[in-house]
Amino acid sequence: MKPFLILLLSFPAFLIAQNIDQPNDFAQDSIHISLDLINGPNTPINISTPVHGSFLIGKWVKNETDDSGKLEVSIPLDSAGLCQIWLNYLPWIGRSNCIQFFAKPGDEIRISIVKSKTLETPSFSGDNVAENELINAFERYTVDYYGQSKFLKSLMLNKDAIALSDTLRKMENKELKVLDAYNEKHDLNKPFLSILKEEIKYYHAHLFYIAWNVNGMAKEGEIDTPDAKPWNEELERLFMRTEINNPMALGSYRYNDYKNVTWPRYFENAMDKITVSSKEERDSLIYAEVSKNLSGLVKEQHLAYIIKSNALKNKFSATVQQQFLKFRLEYPDSPYLADLEVEFSEVLDFQKQDTKQLLDFEDEVILDWGELTKKYKGKVLYIDIWASWCGPCKKEFENHSSELEEFFQKSEIQRIYISIDNASKAAICSKIIGFYELEGDHYLANKQLQESIQKEVNNGKSFPIPRYLIVDTNGQLVEKNAYRPSSGKSLIDQLNQYLK
Repeated sequence: MKPFLILLLSFPAFLIAQNIDQPNDFAQDSIHISLDLINGPNTPINISTPVHGSFLIGKWVKNETDDSGKLEVSIPLDSAGLCQIWLNYLPWIGRSNCIQFFAKPGDEIRISIVKSKTLETPSFSGDNVAENELINAFERYTVDYYGQSKFLKSLMLNKDAIALSDTLRKMENKELKVLDAYNEKHDLNKPFLSILKEEIKYYHAHLFYIAWNVNGMAKEGEIDTPDAKPWNEELERLFMRTEINNPMALGSYRYNDYKNVTWPRYFENAMDKITVSSKEERDSLIYAEVSKNLSGLVKEQHLAYIIKSNALKNKFSATVQQQFLKFRLEYPDSPYLADLEVEFSEVLDFQKQDTKQLLDFEDEVILDWGELTKKYKGKVLYIDIWASWCGPCKKEFENHSSELEEFFQKSEIQRIYISIDNASKAAICSKIIGFYELEGDHYLANKQLQESIQKEVNNGKSFPIPRYLIVDTNGQLVEKNAYRPSSGKSLIDQLNQYLK
């Protein structure tokens, strides 16, 4: 087996809420959310809700608490399902930065939580209190594919594949027993009960898959050795008991996290074809393999996810247009079309951009980290490491609020953008820089500079992007994982610490 290495963080990519016992005639219905974020005035958050049973990658509503930390908002909701509140002030890696809650059209959900450095347990009132208290009672962690998560390290400590699998199965069974006991006492909503069972199963399956991937990386890809054999065998057993083509699990974003990275391994030759394909062929090949191997609602959902993801990664690519047109012909009544049409129009806007107006890279070639920081010594630097193929990177380019832009304009902070694309992508990167009007200095990192940055930031190892760094006026790297632009005021407060 070949490791399916993933360069991006596991992202809240794609949530489908089942239309169980719910007719599709709630287009004008909504839920009302009252959030009290104690000690959290003017804090940006994102809220995800299922629309026509689904939302695509990057599909959420941006909000911000008021001066007292409160937020009142009504959001369209046409079917029962799990919704999420993403607390952007918390780190992505570690204990989850997401509050999940179950809602039906017409519900009022009231949530109170203390703003802290880690996710505190929220309290609920209004509708579905029992359901929402239960789902947030289970501790959840976001882990990366490079094994840097403390939670994942603790799980894997001194454990072989079988021991880890047994540990995760025991954790899963314990949670299912809690769910059954809670249901006997509270008679939980049946759609919620169904979704949460799948959520529990796929969360633990996902943890084992990431551990398998980390183990393969630790052995530098030599996964056909005797040491790797039990890991591969245990992964096969996981696949046998965990259905990938599971429409009943579409309400769980944990299932979607799992499906989005593991599906090629469920089908003979699909992974090998994708692994050996060129970057230019890969997007089309993945679309074709999903069409061939998945079926029904899961196939439709995943094809829509691919189109959305590719549009975020490759707004310059004709492949996105071809996939969209093919999907529209095959699924003319798909509930995902409306959102895809918005994304498709943005692709056209990108491709019609006047290339004469592009911003460009600095002429100077920088070979190492010390040379870069020396050039700007005396200034505070905010460094954005990105790539043209990175969807979350470009999503952050869209999240530069007027308040943040005003802060950068008034401060003396130097913004630096470092693309890790190869030199053949220079023209594409320039177009992206111009499209998003990214003010600052831009560098296309050669291999030597990339290795130097990795040594400075992560002990010589690669790391997920986007990544944000802060360098102080003495040229010292003071924040190796700074707040993202979407963090808004949290980023401003962090940068202000280093201004004289």
